[in-house]
Amino acid sequence: MSHFEPRRIFRRARLQTLRAYFEHKGIVTDVAWDELEDNDWRTVADAWARLGDEINAQVAADFYDFDVMAEEAGVRALLEVFQMMGKDWSLALAAVDDPLEGVMRAFMEQTDLWNLATRLAVSDTLAHSRSHHRYDGLPGFTADIGSEACERLREGLSAFFRRVEGRGQHGVVESAERAGGVRLFTAYLSDYPLAREILVNRHELQRAVDAGRVFTLVVSCPTNGGAVDISASGGRKVRDEILTIFGRSMDEDLELVVDPMAQIGRYELNHLRRRWTLPFDPTVVDDARIRSVRFRVIGGGRRSVEIKADPNESPLDIYEVLTNWFNQERVPSTNIDFQSVTFAVRLPATTGRLPCFTFYATRSGSSNVRSRKEEYRRIGEKLIEQWRIYVPQSATGTAGAGPAS
Repeated sequence: MSHFEPRRIFRRARLQTLRAYFEHKGIVTDVAWDELEDNDWRTVADAWARLGDEINAQVAADFYDFDVMAEEAGVRALLEVFQMMGKDWSLALAAVDDPLEGVMRAFMEQTDLWNLATRLAVSDTLAHSRSHHRYDGLPGFTADIGSEACERLREGLSAFFRRVEGRGQHGVVESAERAGGVRLFTAYLSDYPLAREILVNRHELQRAVDAGRVFTLVVSCPTNGGAVDISASGGRKVRDEILTIFGRSMDEDLELVVDPMAQIGRYELNHLRRRWTLPFDPTVVDDARIRSVRFRVIGGGRRSVEIKADPNESPLDIYEVLTNWFNQERVPSTNIDFQSVTFAVRLPATTGRLPCFTFYATRSGSSNVRSRKEEYRRIGEKLIEQWRIYVPQSATGTAGAGPAS
């Protein structure tokens, strides 16, 4: 359950748009619209608060969706849906100063596409969360988005979650085809109204009930299979089970079970042992360097050493520490096994964002780059790709773009 203050939308939206929204919903207010000044949003907000709990909650739930969809992921989802349906909405969005105006217009003028766009936006957001996992190297199969396949998926998920969590009796599965031949399955384990806590005024929280369902998990894959993306809470074992259930719902003879060891991606960090300036795109990043390293000495058992560079020194300071603080004859670089590395990235100075962010990667395959805000996540993932330190699940051999160790 999330906390949201609808007055944020009242304050941000234009009065003409607010008026159009209330008229679109058929909600009668005591607002004398023609007599309001351009910035008199408080009069409208106060009138909304007097409408009663049921209407109050409906408006609050819509405003919550507007707030979410006015972000980058929501705008992208709207454009994708309109493009798939042969409608060009990009000019309409570009013609307004605030994406919120375009989003509210889409809600009122393209109602039939709104629900699909909100599902795509949530799916894209989850795809960059810690609950997401991509399964590569799977056999080819036909991703069926028909009602029978969705019902089989619903039954399988319901049975699994009833067994392990005691819920799922009233689950629902909806499907859609995305641009680029990707097929999307969204599952709601409980077909109950979605409740949110809405801040009506400075002192009072109301429980707003949305007509939508409780969104739980997402499965997406290409039309011809080969890979499956799953976003679901509960950890790796839950997602592995969902993968199996999904395969059987597509075809009762399809076993989407991959060798567990082949599914554990990892970061190959040892090519960073040799002195190497990390490359980056200077138009996006001002500086990228290794902030800290945790390593083991081969033959030294489970003991580990962590060293940190001085952020005020050169980008190669971590190598100065390795060279000057350790006996190269007793501990040559070839005997050092990097277990984790933390990177520091400095961005060009721009108002409204921090100039620097960090992320780590471990040899076992974990990283917090996905938990960074959207802009930083994209930059971090691009740098990881450029440095070639990630070995995907089904890859063989080793990664490494730096000098040989």
